[in-house]
Amino acid sequence: MEITVTDLVSFLGSVPGFRDLPISDVEQNIVPIIGISHFEAGQSIINLGDTPHTLFIIYKGRVHGVYESEDKKEHHFFIHEGNIFGESAIVSSSRRSSVITASTATTCLTLDIDTFQHIMMRDWRFTKAFFILIGQRAIEKLVKTDIEPYYWSDKLKLGIPEIDDQHQRLFDLFNDLGAFLNSVDGENNIPLRIQSFIVEILNYVDKHLKDEELLMEQSNAPWLDTHKQVHQILIDNAISFRDRISELQNIDEQIHILEQMHKVLAEWLVNHIMEEDYKFGEFYKRNYVTDSALS
Repeated sequence: MEITVTDLVSFLGSVPGFRDLPISDVEQNIVPIIGISHFEAGQSIINLGDTPHTLFIIYKGRVHGVYESEDKKEHHFFIHEGNIFGESAIVSSSRRSSVITASTATTCLTLDIDTFQHIMMRDWRFTKAFFILIGQRAIEKLVKTDIEPYYWSDKLKLGIPEIDDQHQRLFDLFNDLGAFLNSVDGENNIPLRIQSFIVEILNYVDKHLKDEELLMEQSNAPWLDTHKQVHQILIDNAISFRDRISELQNIDEQIHILEQMHKVLAEWLVNHIMEEDYKFGEFYKRNYVTDSALS
């Protein structure tokens, strides 16, 4: 992927921390010091304890992060195209407290922290913009919000009925889990309900992925191996959540991990359908679906 100066200037005009700055300042001060890094799905970008040297901006793709709060609880989050991560290094030299991995093939623009700090010291507008961004991120970590439902719509359909039906069923399962998590204080038999959700969701995820991979194999999809690798990331995450919940005795701790499991698996599903599965749907319809079947 070739990224031109024009591409960079246009892209940075939509990125938090840069979008409120004059285009000429971004072009003269930021574009010349930008690096470009590519990461495969599942590849580590930031490891726990790393010395912070780099600010990352997602040009294409998506990353999955995990950090531990002061109460020792693990929190998962996703960062999408057009957003920044690693910004805390601007104000602190403490070692990285999060683990960040690529959820899909991801391209990041990179800025050396020391170089960027020199620019901030020369121009108060950069300093102001990034301190506002860092403050917003800190507040977001403190605010707990209800789990919002995921809405199925025609735009998520691939045009492959058996796969579309399974995707819609997965949406229903995650929404049922979300409704449970939002009302858990009034629930009865919570341990049994937790286990029921885990078993049902993991079994259906396993069935769906196998069915999808079989269809891709039968239709000679050229990127089957890559698609399987992305599926494996989801499977590994799901098994990890299941095992950790089974090791916990405290119901509140189990609920917290179940919330993180919901966040990671549901987020993965929605984005995977719109990105990787959509690509397969277009390939399948071009090669294996007749015009009459589409009408």
